[in-house]
Amino acid sequence: MKKYWKLRLWSDFRGFTLMEIVLVIVVLGILAAIAVPRLFDFSGTGKQEAENVVVQLVRTGINDYYNRAVTRGTTPLYPAALDGASNGSASGSNPFFGNVLTQPVTDNWSKSGSTYTGPAGGSYTYNPSTGAFE
Repeated sequence: MKKYWKLRLWSDFRGFTLMEIVLVIVVLGILAAIAVPRLFDFSGTGKQEAENVVVQLVRTGINDYYNRAVTRGTTPLYPAALDGASNGSASGSNPFFGNVLTQPVTDNWSKSGSTYTGPAGGSYTYNPSTGAFE
């Protein structure tokens, strides 16, 4: 009976086989390959948030222009154009929204007439008679 009650020593423990270790590593690798891209795919969200911030700043700038015009008693109440930029992409030499922003936008936006396209693909048209930027 003594034989069955004897405690096992750590030296009797042989550990994991190579096959078990490889199997665990493969399973962890598969889980990481699936989970990591989902956890760190913030590029679309970041572009959308950046676009939303610029749109809100432009709307605030249009509102500020309106308030200054009303206070001074001048017309037009809204800017005739949001900028003097040409059609195409925004750049340092072709900045967007310079008439309503202190620091104009110089990248990730494009323009065609009075319609602007943001980095996330949203399209916004400026109406100088109402001041709407939608």
